[in-house]
Amino acid sequence: MYQLTTQMLAGRVCAYGGEDLETETAVDLGEAHDADGVLIFPRACHPCAAKAAKAARVAHADDCAPCRDKRTLCEIGAAFSRIERTGRQ
Repeated sequence: MYQLTTQMLAGRVCAYGGEDLETETAVDLGEAHDADGVLIFPRACHPCAAKAAKAARVAHADDCAPCRDKRTLCEIGAAFSRIERTGRQ
């Protein structure tokens, strides 16, 4: 199982690749609580966020007819696509 480091949990480095992050360019992955109930603030670099969003969109499309069609996307599929586009900029 993949373990996030203290730096990743604090949002100081990318939660996916460990790259140093700048406040202006980091993608906020949202506050969450870890298994121990501690509040964490993971963030990612744009390329890693785009890659993760694409993987999530593809996995989601397996069970979502509108997203499988690719001409229309459900709300979740559209959100993943927006993150992908943002990450490629």
